[in-house]
Amino acid sequence: DGTVSDMGAYYYDQSTPPPTSVNHSLSFDGVDDYADFGVSNYFAITQSNSATIMMWVKPNSNGFLLSKYENLNAGNSNFFISVQPSGGPFRVTGNGTNVLDFGMPVMDSWQHIALVFDPGEPVQAFIDGLLVGSGNINLSPTASNRPLLMGHLALSDDYLNAHFDEVLFWNTALTQTEIQSNMSTPPTGSETGLVGYWNFNEGSGSTLTDLSGNGNNGTINGATWSTDVPP
Repeated sequence: DGTVSDMGAYYYDQSTPPPTSVNHSLSFDGVDDYADFGVSNYFAITQSNSATIMMWVKPNSNGFLLSKYENLNAGNSNFFISVQPSGGPFRVTGNGTNVLDFGMPVMDSWQHIALVFDPGEPVQAFIDGLLVGSGNINLSPTASNRPLLMGHLALSDDYLNAHFDEVLFWNTALTQTEIQSNMSTPPTGSETGLVGYWNFNEGSGSTLTDLSGNGNNGTINGATWSTDVPP
């Protein structure tokens, strides 16, 4: 009503907008950068457990996206997800030579990848929420003692040039509708079956905080923070 107190409140509101968070991703240089999430059995994809892995990735080379795998020792390996040489395809494998190739990576472009594991069923592969492949792969009956690595394969010199964002692990086999929903609306962290969730929005430091509450924080080795994020 034109009072001094009203005017003061008006000008205060306009000059001090509420703070907003800045979205971030991590950039891996393909030379020696990687992230280490430890040896938790939450990440052991075996013959007997259901799981869904989701991530946003912007690849710029071939290499390993995620791995809980020991180079040259399939007996101590659970899985890896990779971009194969010469332009692709994406590949997921368990502990042997039986692999599932799916889709084609678009270099220097953000893509959403989801893989669904369900005992007795073929592995399902989704890109940007659409089913692009399914097939059976060999999975170990036991958990590997190798850590979950991003951008690297244990006991190898293989590193990936890429950006990563919004990585999620579930201990359930999500449906296509649930995958599409989580692509557009990030989880709160308390959802049933969510065992690992990293949104990469720290923007500084060397830790990727697990927002699922399970304490599976990642340690960043060399990768740098970026404001290049998925659309």
